Amino acid sequence: MDNIAARIFQIFSWATTGIGLFPLLHGQMSVWLGTGLVPLIAAITLTTLMTTAIQVGLTSAWNRFFRMPVFSAPAISLVAFVVAAGLSLASGIFASGSWTALLDATGVRDRTTAVRRGTTIDPLRDFARTYATLAEKTNRLSSIAERKRDIEDRTGGSCDGETNAVRGFGPKATIRNQQARVFGNTSSQTRTLSQRATEIAITVATATDDVAVIEAYKEASRLALDPVLSNLRATVHEQLDGIRNGFTLPDTSAKVICKDANLEAALVDLQTVLDRELSLPNAIPTSSDITIVDSLNVAWEHMGRILQATLDGQPAEVVSSTVLMALILAGAIELFIIAFLSFEASTRRARGIDPSGIDVFLSGARKLGSAEKEKLARQFFVLQSLAIYDDDGRTYFAVPLDGNMSSAAEAEQIALCWQLRPDRRLGAGVDLSRVEPGWVIARDNYHGGARHFRLYGISKRAIRHHLRHLARDVGHL
Repeated sequence: MDNIAARIFQIFSWATTGIGLFPLLHGQMSVWLGTGLVPLIAAITLTTLMTTAIQVGLTSAWNRFFRMPVFSAPAISLVAFVVAAGLSLASGIFASGSWTALLDATGVRDRTTAVRRGTTIDPLRDFARTYATLAEKTNRLSSIAERKRDIEDRTGGSCDGETNAVRGFGPKATIRNQQARVFGNTSSQTRTLSQRATEIAITVATATDDVAVIEAYKEASRLALDPVLSNLRATVHEQLDGIRNGFTLPDTSAKVICKDANLEAALVDLQTVLDRELSLPNAIPTSSDITIVDSLNVAWEHMGRILQATLDGQPAEVVSSTVLMALILAGAIELFIIAFLSFEASTRRARGIDPSGIDVFLSGARKLGSAEKEKLARQFFVLQSLAIYDDDGRTYFAVPLDGNMSSAAEAEQIALCWQLRPDRRLGAGVDLSRVEPGWVIARDNYHGGARHFRLYGISKRAIRHHLRHLARDVGHL
């Protein structure tokens, strides 16, 4: 039953990892191979292979880590753990994208629509800014024309280099009145267009209703073809021609010369804006265009922002509960798989299918001759006899300085063999018969009445290591 449960979780992990990995590979294949069935088939094939490799790899690595005792091959166990943990983490991250799309399909769909519409928002904003610039330029022209008309009405001489001006009469007054009227009307019209363009950009950016978005786009298309623009182009061309070559009034064929550098510069500035191409996107994406690939891409992006915010220690309110749930769910599945693999490994050891730690340790016993075995057995006895532990957890190897000199020489030889160093305070010798009388008396048969000992510092872990291995090699286990 446990084995079946583990396989079910592995199938879940395999499927969700593949679904999460697919949009990334499909996007890359589309870049390399273009559009159509070829990149789709390539992405499906690569997704299947990579997902299977991840699942097989993490299962094998965790089995290697759990089934063999760590101390038998610590370097290999460490590599197995790093590989297994890395693959489980990758599997969980890819799977969380799938769970995000599944748990928050509507939210992801809305965010996807917003992201795809974002590519059309910038052109629409540029469109609105162009109309705002037109309104600004025509308003400036209207102001210049009104000021020139007022000059012509009060004093005359509104044209550059004019002498013998006549106030408020003649063809030049007619021209100035006409300019003030035309540019005043145009300024009002372009302000209206600018307001409409801004409203369209706001509608597309905020609307959740596809119908409203489509209508706003149609309105933008109509706005781009508004006759006000063509009329304004014709007016600018006519006025520039009049300033440069002379104006022709309706009731006369004579040219009226009225140079005006200030008005000409403003007209050229406006003409530059009118010559810009008012480009609009070909179409605005609607929610019906969204596919699972788009949803997963946005889920990935959203999840990445949340992970980054979490790592940066941002406030908790920026974290989406749905994405957190997806992360927890994906992580829980991976942890269940690891737990089942660990349980399976312990079951196999209990049944004798895989070696236990003690089995591996004992199998490493060295094959020794009788003389070498006897020598190690003697070392084992000396090490056990002369190890002393103080109340602070420190461990010492005590070498006799008096008493049975053969025992003292034997202990000194072991200290040299293990490259032990005398303790700084106690290495010159200490009377253990006064400090640890019970310990000295208990070992009197070995050291032959020694009272003074040189103490060598040795870690408790090291002495236990030596004792275990000596006991194994001489057959005391």
